[in-house]
Amino acid sequence: MADHPHRLDPPIKAVIDATNAGNGKAFAAAFANDATINDWGEVHAGRNQIGKWDREHNSGTRPKLEVTGVSRLGGEILVLLRITRGEETETGTWSFRLSGKQVASLEIG
Repeated sequence: MADHPHRLDPPIKAVIDATNAGNGKAFAAAFANDATINDWGEVHAGRNQIGKWDREHNSGTRPKLEVTGVSRLGGEILVLLRITRGEETETGTWSFRLSGKQVASLEIG
């Protein structure tokens, strides 16, 4: 597992580490059964759809995520990221909501 200079809740750390390792099973396992991912307005609900999204848009594209900041706003945990795919680098914000020891929702955008 990768070290992160920012303190991350364990389910969020699991999502980041699984993405960086290209481990789709670990990625999906970090989410609750009824969790959702909202990727710029496109909603994927449940672990099966989350696993498909991961293969097509996340781990399947071999990104490397670097956490550059973390903040909390009510029940949301905002994770600022530097996302590198090959020679391209971009920044993004992933907004998480947790339910116990799992991710309840992830909003990208």
